Amino acid sequence: MRGGKSHELQEEIIVNLCENHDFINLDVMELMNDEMHRGTNIGQEFIKIVKQDKNIPASLIVRMLKKIVYCGQPQLNQFILSNFPEQIDQVHEFESNCSKIAAIIYPTSGGSIVDISQKELGLFNIESLFQKQFRLKTMSEWSF
Repeated sequence: MRGGKSHELQEEIIVNLCENHDFINLDVMELMNDEMHRGTNIGQEFIKIVKQDKNIPASLIVRMLKKIVYCGQPQLNQFILSNFPEQIDQVHEFESNCSKIAAIIYPTSGGSIVDISQKELGLFNIESLFQKQFRLKTMSEWSF
């Protein structure tokens, strides 16, 4: 789930997918904060890196996510990633060491309109990576 112009629509989509289609929302920023607050091994690594004013590497975030995605409960197999991935290296790390990304959802104020800023497609973000890999669909076209 990419952050969009309509936070309310983003929340509505997440609630719908979770309540009606058995998805589990993984807000990666919240999960990272929880790991740091609980003082887990991964949380301590996050704290150490943050204290050094460095970016947390994608490999460490994916290591945290992998423990959740592959928790050993087969019925937990549909996830929404919120606030991750943001950059191409994070996409590559996640797909090579955890799972394939099946879709990207862009909530906009236009409802079923997908709005991707063309000026940002030259950056190393996931929009530039996936612009040719996915045919963008409206929400009504997705089947769950």
